[in-house]
Amino acid sequence: MIQLLGKNGSGKTYLANKLFEIGFKKNIGYTTRGMRFGEINDFDYHFISILEFEKLINQGFFSEYKVRNGDYYGISFKDLGDDVIIIGGNKKVIESNTKININTFYIEASLDKRFQRMIDRKDEYGNIIKRIHEENFSYLYDFETIIVDNEEEKGVSNLLSVIDSDDKINYSTYIRELIENFKFKKNYNGIECILECEENILRKLWLSNCDKNKRLKSYLEEMKKILIYYDCNYVINDDSFDIIEDDKVYKLNYIKKERR
Repeated sequence: MIQLLGKNGSGKTYLANKLFEIGFKKNIGYTTRGMRFGEINDFDYHFISILEFEKLINQGFFSEYKVRNGDYYGISFKDLGDDVIIIGGNKKVIESNTKININTFYIEASLDKRFQRMIDRKDEYGNIIKRIHEENFSYLYDFETIIVDNEEEKGVSNLLSVIDSDDKINYSTYIRELIENFKFKKNYNGIECILECEENILRKLWLSNCDKNKRLKSYLEEMKKILIYYDCNYVINDDSFDIIEDDKVYKLNYIKKERR
């Protein structure tokens, strides 16, 4: 079974649909979030209500489910197999529940590219900021994967070129490469610039393997340096920052997650 992982706007759903067109099977996920611009019900996702989703949970319908950004996402037991594509999900849980081996591909695209894709699909600006901030705290755990570059819209050919490959790497190794190649923007171009720095800070803190209290302190210290450098208008709280930009307030809070 093929699993596509990646952050919002990386192109996971697009690539899954392209593979579906050339003969792969797709397990269509279930979600309670609203449809985005251009999405089709029962093709991109099965869009259902919270009540319907929780009823399916009680029926043991899902091989794995989670809550992300306040919405349910689930992968059903039906239509799973070796040539099936799933988007997201907890690999260990799904393999344990289905006894099917999963080959994981992480779809990579820069924050700038992901941000623009979300703008292009008509996502609301405040929601984009919130989702990117929350996803900066995602994928801070190690797993074996094959990296697929989808920066320049060549993800389909890049994915097909490695679809049968066993050339996996540890995600932590890849993160070290990203940190080493990170380029600090000297000129401020909006709050997405802060989010890009936040992503890099959190990756460094994850690799440092320090305790939770130290991570929070270091996060606040490093973020404050960035905000001062870019001369941002901000208010610092116990575990968060309120950034004021264009008469709007954007909250960046430290999200505590259990290490996998």
